[in-house]
Amino acid sequence: MSMLDDESTNNGLSTTRIEAFSDGVFAIVITLLILEIKVPEIPALSYIVC
Repeated sequence: MSMLDDESTNNGLSTTRIEAFSDGVFAIVITLLILEIKVPEIPALSYIVC
């Protein structure tokens, strides 16, 4: 193998890893948007604030 082959293999690997990472991020974001997670209300917080 020449140096050129090694570089193209490394670039292909890093591109694949970046694509997999971005796919994972998009999957998490879409899941959170679909689930519509809401923050629960705590009714008696007025006594904590002085």
